[in-house]
Amino acid sequence: MSITITIITVCKNSEEQIRSAVDSVIAQKYPYIEYIVIDGGSVDSTLSILQEYKRYITRLISEPDQGIYDAMNKGVALATGEIIYFLNSDDRLYSDTVLSAVAAKFQTSPDVEAVYGQVEGQSIPLSSEFDFKRGFQGEYSEPTDFLENMFCHQRLFVRRGLFTKVGSFNIKYLINADFDWILRVISTGVSFHSIDVPVACYHCGGASSAHSRVTRGDKLSIVWRNCSLFHFFYYCSYRLWRKIKCLPLKLGIR
Repeated sequence: MSITITIITVCKNSEEQIRSAVDSVIAQKYPYIEYIVIDGGSVDSTLSILQEYKRYITRLISEPDQGIYDAMNKGVALATGEIIYFLNSDDRLYSDTVLSAVAAKFQTSPDVEAVYGQVEGQSIPLSSEFDFKRGFQGEYSEPTDFLENMFCHQRLFVRRGLFTKVGSFNIKYLINADFDWILRVISTGVSFHSIDVPVACYHCGGASSAHSRVTRGDKLSIVWRNCSLFHFFYYCSYRLWRKIKCLPLKLGIR
């Protein structure tokens, strides 16, 4: 039986980027796609652009929200596909075979609940140049795996049932609700399995990059809240070690 994959794109005033994201979805060779777009009440031409694609979009909602993760929660609530993936409005799927590769993994491994692939990061807004980011490819099965090898949500495909199991995104975290959600999932004993396939090109200069100080503080709070005391001190020690390791480079010492 074929698996339906729900792609959720949240956007607001994204007229310069939204076409690339939508085009990458409708270009997929995999036919079983549910595409949900949650717009936060755009006042530019985003909605008129999306109307051009209305025959490809399963559900389009445009209304004010309480931030990115509130919009993502709305998308999850509307989703009917077995697999869920979040594609930001300034990102795109890497190739037209991404969803075919992901579906094959879930179909051949029915016990797998979360799959992550590789990504390319775009450091210059609206540039066509991307840098390939080959991250950790092992199985994430306990918090230290993720605390050492964090990844962006653009790499992750999950079964919809995980949102029933651990709940929705906590919207009090304006930047790090996905970090919080992933830790909650891992803490329940769910493993994250790798596929060596580039799945997305994403924009590195997003909200988390623009609010790095808030991000650091929130992450400490999230680890404390979701993990054991051992994992909290492990995370603090690991962050300190990373800072010490990078100090010569920051000081210009080679």
